[in-house]
Amino acid sequence: MSSSTWLSPGPVKTLDEVLDSIPLGRYHYQAVGLFFLSYLMDGSMAQMANILAQCTGDGLALNNKLIGVVGSALFVGEIFGSMVIFQYADIAGRRPAILLALGIISSFLFILAICETFPAIVFGLFGIGIGVGATGLNFTAVTEIAKTDDRSTYNTIVQSGWGMGSVVCIGFASLIIGGGDNWRYLVIALGCVAVMLLGLLYIYLPETIRWLYNSGNLVAAKTAVHEAAAMSGGSVESFSFSKKNKIIKNKETGSEILSEVESEGDNIDEGETCMDVSNTALLKISTKVKEVFSSDEGMLKDVLLSIGQLTSSLFVYFGICFLQAKYLQVSTGDDAVCAFSYYPMALGGLLEIASTFLIYFCDTHLQYGRRDNMMLTSSLTLLSLLVVITTGNDTIKAVLLSLARGFSFAYNVPAWTNATELFRTEYRATAFSLSYISSRIGIVLSSLLVNSIIPENALVAIYSICSAMSFVISYSLRETKGLDIA
Repeated sequence: MSSSTWLSPGPVKTLDEVLDSIPLGRYHYQAVGLFFLSYLMDGSMAQMANILAQCTGDGLALNNKLIGVVGSALFVGEIFGSMVIFQYADIAGRRPAILLALGIISSFLFILAICETFPAIVFGLFGIGIGVGATGLNFTAVTEIAKTDDRSTYNTIVQSGWGMGSVVCIGFASLIIGGGDNWRYLVIALGCVAVMLLGLLYIYLPETIRWLYNSGNLVAAKTAVHEAAAMSGGSVESFSFSKKNKIIKNKETGSEILSEVESEGDNIDEGETCMDVSNTALLKISTKVKEVFSSDEGMLKDVLLSIGQLTSSLFVYFGICFLQAKYLQVSTGDDAVCAFSYYPMALGGLLEIASTFLIYFCDTHLQYGRRDNMMLTSSLTLLSLLVVITTGNDTIKAVLLSLARGFSFAYNVPAWTNATELFRTEYRATAFSLSYISSRIGIVLSSLLVNSIIPENALVAIYSICSAMSFVISYSLRETKGLDIA
């Protein structure tokens, strides 16, 4: 089919109708596979930071407070990265933002490998964190690519990449690290993986059709639809996009107004739309944040609830991870995290993957909604943590911590999916970043708490309370399963 045929007018359809008409095939599988690999780097980096905090703490004779600083450096970097790169994704597109993030991760991994001193190591991890801070864009992009009924499935697959990345990092560590400076070889190995992944994404990662459509580039969006269908071995009949709201800039005053654009011809005057790709680079990033907080009251409530749920859930999840590493170090010796067999931590990673697909089963077979799955996993996390407090058996405690880790990890599948479905495409990444930034602050606090003088059972009690908070917030959220997204 020629491009002129593609661009010819046809029946008026909504964007969701158009995306759902693309045959399921290579376009979807390739995109989901790439997002899975991209998020695998996030899991690897978080686990690497956890391991390096203990290894460098031993090698540089750091006290617990400084070990906490090393462990937190990556996540502090994530706060700064998500502040900028998520909003850049709303302005320039999902693809360039994801590539930028991976480029930053790759560069700073090799910088970290040659760092010798405490400040240099903190700087290296902080730089990696800037890139890692944008890996949550994988959920934004995969939600925009997926068919309406497949969003949870695709997000489940992408989320499992985090667990797989954790296991891969632990596997590398068990083979490479034996104490001393061998952690550098782990960092170099992960750097090589990041460079290869960057090349793959540069060649094969497409821009999302939904972003092209909402950016005002309707001709490119229509062309992308037909190319996606052809990639999947099918075709889509000619169509015209339905009317939609666009932000139009007045040439004389420079003010922006919300106007309904008729898209029958699928062409918008490039000189008028401020959402055009060539002009958006000139917009201030703060404009996107303003859009989020000047939106309707219901949307603002969604943003605040999303911030609360992701902050509490990731505070709990990473707190369990940090606590598990510290617990194993205390149980097996000072050099434990650099020399022990890593099996308990690997078990936690495998349980993360298993619990993720438990959510997939509940979503597809039991027809649970996003809220149902969030309430289920937060309840199971709370139950596991309460039993940890009451048991005195170290083996049972280690297993239960792994279970709690798996359940708290699984909570994030419906949480991320719900968060991306709640927001409009024009500022989805920006609104998502606010939740992401807040959650990373929670992670930093969790790292500092675990490396403080607070007793283990008191920490578990704190995480139990936060799990209960996650349940309450989840109950208060709007259900988004099966609904069209703006």
